[in-house]
Amino acid sequence: MGSRSKKLKVHVAKMSRNSKNLILEPHLVGETGRQLGSLIEYDSTHNNSLVSLNASFFQGGTHLPVGITVINKEILQLRKYKKWSSIVFTDNDVSFTELDASASIKFGNSFVEIDRFNYRTDTAQIVVYNSFYNSQYPKVNDNEVDSLYINFLIDNSYNTIAGDETEELMSFSEFKDIYMNTMDFDSTHDFNYFKAIPIEAIGLGDQKKYRVQSIENLPVDIAKGEILIESKIKFPLFNNDTISIDTKMNIGEDSIRHIISTTPILMKNGKVFVNSKYEGATSRRFNSHHLSRSAFGYNKDYYFIVAIEPNQGRSVKGATLLELAWIMNTIGATDAINLDGGGSTSFVINKQNLAFPYSPNYNRKVSTGISIFKKD
Repeated sequence: MGSRSKKLKVHVAKMSRNSKNLILEPHLVGETGRQLGSLIEYDSTHNNSLVSLNASFFQGGTHLPVGITVINKEILQLRKYKKWSSIVFTDNDVSFTELDASASIKFGNSFVEIDRFNYRTDTAQIVVYNSFYNSQYPKVNDNEVDSLYINFLIDNSYNTIAGDETEELMSFSEFKDIYMNTMDFDSTHDFNYFKAIPIEAIGLGDQKKYRVQSIENLPVDIAKGEILIESKIKFPLFNNDTISIDTKMNIGEDSIRHIISTTPILMKNGKVFVNSKYEGATSRRFNSHHLSRSAFGYNKDYYFIVAIEPNQGRSVKGATLLELAWIMNTIGATDAINLDGGGSTSFVINKQNLAFPYSPNYNRKVSTGISIFKKD
């Protein structure tokens, strides 16, 4: 596609929406929502994966996907970002919508709104952490432990030079074990914590019931389905009390399985419809430069996942958002949306990233992917 001097190189995977042998769904690439992963490595450990594409934009530092994110009916993020759209995967369908969502804790005749999931930016917020944060809260940064251990070695060497050898030299593993087992964040942080253990099946919707377990010391393990509530407020709750967590959205959530937030919509009801300005993606480079891109689309019969190769000298150019929209229209999509692109673009088949043919054994680590799987 393109002029004679420069071409767009496009990779397309098409899947029938009525397939009995295949399934298309989003997933975390790393083990938790705060951990990036390589789609090539993911592909090598998931033998039923046929083709994988990068999905969400993600936030530097925290690595969390940007905007409302739900994986397998568990919330990873619930805060809307600008007017970004969401890809909503239900039990039987996929659609694009501008989604609003909220969550609250109910106990007795009281309720309190949850400010954030898995990410605190303000100490006055009520934050919920689940296993998508990590299997333990707070997550101990290995670099932090490394730094503390180096300081321990330096201090120990100074003690030795000074003739004081009363402190026994420990290995790194011994040091880390002691550090992990003696951290008591309540001694330095004025927060209140309690764990909520699910009584019934986890998921979105009203009246999801949990049993309360008090937390005296941190760190604390978080099992699948459990949540840890962090707050400046001391809730009037005791061990084995029952609470419920309610989620509300502007669409029916009972059948929702996954939500991926991204931007912008490229096609709507069979028409090219690049919605960048409304959704808040106003950067000229993002909209108009020729870049590697990725997109997801569908029509009544098929799903499409698409990757555009980046500029390659004088022969190949990347795509603008409008060109990406026309490509989705050309291959037959009636509705399409842009995914994270640029250096994150990954189109992985047989453990190779075909979107970067000059370096197929490498792809940037990303937070979420969309894959076509063979059914077990």
